[in-house]
Amino acid sequence: DPTFRAIWGGVQADPMLRELDVLDTRQNAAIIYKVLKPYFPRVPEERVQALCLLICDGVGSALRLALESSGAGEDGIVVELKAMIATYLRSKFSLK
Repeated sequence: DPTFRAIWGGVQADPMLRELDVLDTRQNAAIIYKVLKPYFPRVPEERVQALCLLICDGVGSALRLALESSGAGEDGIVVELKAMIATYLRSKFSLK
């Protein structure tokens, strides 16, 4: 939907809205942290928190790219994003 794309782009352009977006990203990262932390008992808390924040921001960025790429591989972007996150988690934290 072109309107949705325009609104999402506006959020990124306006400093006050971007601040709200960052706050939302941090809140989502905290939710993911609660789920992931038990899987990484030996990893410092700060690293797991940073990972969760990066996942949330990266997913948002990739989804914006997929929306802007309509008809030009948007499904592939989502597939590759999932593969990247899974591969990173497995390699960095020795998950099988």
